[in-house]
Amino acid sequence: MTDYTITDIKISKRINGIAGQYSYVAEYLGSITDSAGTVSARERVQFVGNEYGDSVIVISSMGAQIPVDRSVRNAIGGRLSPAWIKRYLSR
Repeated sequence: MTDYTITDIKISKRINGIAGQYSYVAEYLGSITDSAGTVSARERVQFVGNEYGDSVIVISSMGAQIPVDRSVRNAIGGRLSPAWIKRYLSR
């Protein structure tokens, strides 16, 4: 069985963009554990939201843009914020 854990989450202050967009950068320690042992690495992702809608995009450290599915956003609840990001990463 493989287990993935996230610890040591640090979230930057809000950065305002144009047309109601805003974002946060989250850094955390991600660890994968399986029968071979544990591998850990620091990760950095950006979360982008919009004041006028409920969409959230996660931008990976490699630049991939991943939309957060509506069902996930509804399960987490609320608007994009540091608390929302922590709930998202801990799910």
